[in-house]
Amino acid sequence: MKLMTTLLVGALALCSIVVASADPLQHPWSAKVGIGWPMQDNAKSDEGNTVLTAGLAYGLAKSNPSAPLMYSIYSDYAGGSNDGGHIYSYSLGLSARTFFSKPAGDTKNGCSPYAGIGVGAYAVDDSFNDNSKTVVNAGGKLFLGAEISGIYFVEVNYNWLPDCQGANPSYLGTQVGLRF
Repeated sequence: MKLMTTLLVGALALCSIVVASADPLQHPWSAKVGIGWPMQDNAKSDEGNTVLTAGLAYGLAKSNPSAPLMYSIYSDYAGGSNDGGHIYSYSLGLSARTFFSKPAGDTKNGCSPYAGIGVGAYAVDDSFNDNSKTVVNAGGKLFLGAEISGIYFVEVNYNWLPDCQGANPSYLGTQVGLRF
């Protein structure tokens, strides 16, 4: 619990610094859907070989217009079921991404690749053979993507999730999304 409180206080402090000295975003919201591939066999036995993934994020701002770090608050979901069991994960965190194109993030007429990292609180619910448990702990993600025409994006990511009942549901995922 102390770790979660420290993470949340740190995220709020970072958010206030970013918003106070940043450029606003044209399309701050993003939504994405996709699939993920669990990396551990114990997780696959509860949730299957693939999971449904979805996410919603709100972009706070760019740190500066020419070479920005773009900060967002995100919430992600991943879940699957297999043989009467399931694993569902939910997250709330803070992410930062940087663009590789110049001018950074200018995608009105093309494609802008990016990379990023996110950290936050992750809740994992694992149920199998009438044995159910939920854990909440720190987790994170690393991602690479490309923004297309300033509105659409594709992304690949690795999501590191907390263990639950001996299963680690961390997964490699791919999503498509829309900024609005």
